[in-house]
Amino acid sequence: MQALRDSGKIGFEFELLGNIYAYTKEELNSNKNMVFEFHYDTIYDFKKVCPHLRVIYLFPHSIEIAKEKTRERHLDPITEEKRLLEIDEHYSKITTDNNLKSMFDYILYNNYDKVSEDTIIAFVKNLLEKEK
Repeated sequence: MQALRDSGKIGFEFELLGNIYAYTKEELNSNKNMVFEFHYDTIYDFKKVCPHLRVIYLFPHSIEIAKEKTRERHLDPITEEKRLLEIDEHYSKITTDNNLKSMFDYILYNNYDKVSEDTIIAFVKNLLEKEK
């Protein structure tokens, strides 16, 4: 990644739970439809780099199901605990912070099941059709 930084190819970079994530300028400025995943607290900076993005927040129907799915990932204990605390933080912020809510174009519900998956995919397909 350092070579990409040195050559000026990184368009957006952020740290999450001790890991560094980055997207290239080429990816961010592409005319292709792309899906990016990023942490909610980077949305303000990300939208400065890519104001044309459509941003979808996937909100769990049940915070307990979100936590259970995190536990099923079998992360190391320290990372798992950080992630579980972060889920509580996300839930609290997205339900009370209207500025944060306003940064998302859409908020969809995700219950980590087939119905949620089908709903999210259908929603995105519909968006793509409208933008043709």
